[in-house]
Amino acid sequence: MHKNTQLDDTLCVIPPETPLEGFASLAVPVYRASTIVFPDAATYRSRAGRAPDGYTYGLSGTPTARALERQLASLHNAERAIVVPSGQAAITIAML
Repeated sequence: MHKNTQLDDTLCVIPPETPLEGFASLAVPVYRASTIVFPDAATYRSRAGRAPDGYTYGLSGTPTARALERQLASLHNAERAIVVPSGQAAITIAML
């Protein structure tokens, strides 16, 4: 067995470092995520304390979604807006 087999098996799920120095954009970057990575178990356990503004799972919010929510709330003079991942989720929230 090759001694780097474990490392090689994880290359497809570990994103490479992407330096952003020298790059500026007028638009909010798009963040897509289904799994949020935590640095350790204690941070994972305390994730509920960050809701609703913290990140616990990609479908319940990313930095992109939070920026859109703030913009929509501002445009409509609302206290808060909620962006959901599907039409079915939007109907469910409206009904509840």
